[in-house]
Amino acid sequence: MTRMEQAVLAGLLRDNKLYLTACSWKIGEATFTDDIGRKIWGAIAAEIEGGRKADLVSIGGLLPDLAVEIAELDTAIATTVNFGTWCEKLKIAEAKERLRAACGRVTAKLTPAYKDVAGVIAELRGELEAVTLTAGGKHVPTLAEAAEQVRDEIDNGAKKRIPLFPAGTEAARVAWVRPGEMFVLGARTGGGKTALCAGAAVTQLAAGHSVAYFCTESSTAEILARIAAVMVDIPHYAVRGEEERKAFDWALNELTRGRFAPLLRIIGNDGGALTCSTIEQHLRNRAAEVIYVDFVQNLRPAVRRRSHLEEVDDSIQRIHDMLGEFKAAGIVVSQFNRASQTDGADKEPDVTWLKDTSTMEQLASTVAFLWRRKDATALLSKKRRNGPDFRLGLTWSRARYESSAVPIAERGKEEQ
Repeated sequence: MTRMEQAVLAGLLRDNKLYLTACSWKIGEATFTDDIGRKIWGAIAAEIEGGRKADLVSIGGLLPDLAVEIAELDTAIATTVNFGTWCEKLKIAEAKERLRAACGRVTAKLTPAYKDVAGVIAELRGELEAVTLTAGGKHVPTLAEAAEQVRDEIDNGAKKRIPLFPAGTEAARVAWVRPGEMFVLGARTGGGKTALCAGAAVTQLAAGHSVAYFCTESSTAEILARIAAVMVDIPHYAVRGEEERKAFDWALNELTRGRFAPLLRIIGNDGGALTCSTIEQHLRNRAAEVIYVDFVQNLRPAVRRRSHLEEVDDSIQRIHDMLGEFKAAGIVVSQFNRASQTDGADKEPDVTWLKDTSTMEQLASTVAFLWRRKDATALLSKKRRNGPDFRLGLTWSRARYESSAVPIAERGKEEQ
């Protein structure tokens, strides 16, 4: 094994959560240069995907013949901070090897008697495209691979659903998002979008999913306070008395030093406006299963466009691409446009109300609206690509939304 291969394997053994980052870089058995690396990677992947802890002891027990090589991994690295960089370098090395092999095959064909030069050029061009994807940690599946994905979705699709509401509630039955999909949540200014997202994040953390929350208008501390408030159902701005203070301290400890700390990451606007490039770099270094972008219209564009509309559409496209690449579920928060907020007081929202974008509703798998009126609050789906439409009544507790029963007219709809 090379030193970089040792570094990646050792990083995984020290922190199994880095497996998501390795997968986002499309690290696999083919990435490693010898059978030793491939066998150790296969054992680590099997343990983690099976819900078991992969460490020096467990992998050593599975591969006793490689005890010396596995023991050497314990001293391969001193930190896992640069794990994403190691994965990138490993994929570049894989791309070089793939390109070297392709050049060897092509050169072997170019004998004096060989006439199909155009065919060789086409073959090499195709290999170059594949090598470029490999170096970038990307992969375009073949039709056979896509067919296996379809079969897996049919057999195991329900297991991959990431909840927005606690298990056992009526809302959990129909309101969910899956890896690689973009769930757009729209509402008026001050309509409760962040509060709903904070509740969903708590549900996802409790279910064991890792969460990365990117917020363009609130600080890290403000988002942390909103999530803690949901956990104890105490508004963070109204903590009174010693008992409530203790409860809030417990929630903060759980999020920052307790069981949820390894799963939660919050990037607020403390360091200035966020960009898609910033989000991508964070995910390259440490992938997450659920990604929040709250709210998307405030993302600073990587490249200035002719209009703000083009800039927002560009951001949406990049977020959509990232979700597919990292196989992460995305909850993207959007405001309503100004016309809908002034002229649509009594009208039910639709996709044309989304602010400053013509692309969001096209790329989203789900578009849902948090609709607050004087007499009721509801979460309405206006587009659902891979699931049933829903109309959920919501009630507000002290610091969180709770789902009420689905109206009788909706109960006949089966899950898809």
